[in-house]
Amino acid sequence: MGTFTDIIQWIIKYEQSGGLFSALFKPEYFSRDQPLAAGDKAIQMMAIWALLLNRLDLVKLFCAYSSEPIALSIVMAKIARSMARRTREWCLVYEKGLLELSCFLNAMAVHLLDAVYRESPTKAYQALCRRLGASFNGMTLPQLAYECRHLLFFVLHR
Repeated sequence: MGTFTDIIQWIIKYEQSGGLFSALFKPEYFSRDQPLAAGDKAIQMMAIWALLLNRLDLVKLFCAYSSEPIALSIVMAKIARSMARRTREWCLVYEKGLLELSCFLNAMAVHLLDAVYRESPTKAYQALCRRLGASFNGMTLPQLAYECRHLLFFVLHR
């Protein structure tokens, strides 16, 4: 099928996230010729690795330190939920942890947006209308929440 990083890219892009991303976890990040991605790309990559290694507390930490914590939380929740469905057949312990992580990350995204709204409704509106970076295909937060089927994002906000 390809190199290890190509397989991981395929899992993340098609199997788990429904093909939402085009640039979240590129195999070039591991090339010795290219320097490691700085800043937020590295945090996104580490969050995915932590999820694949079942280090769920680290996933929460990386989402919190991301420059796009709401967007990364929504996406990681979707991936965790999808992984939980796939682990149901062979390990209920993993399923329970992944579902709890998904619920936590979804709630974190809603609480963060709610905190911004309480501080400044204008900033919250701008956050909802602003296009995200290439890692999130230039979507807005509502578009990303819709693609990830994060329905509470719409229900809890006016």
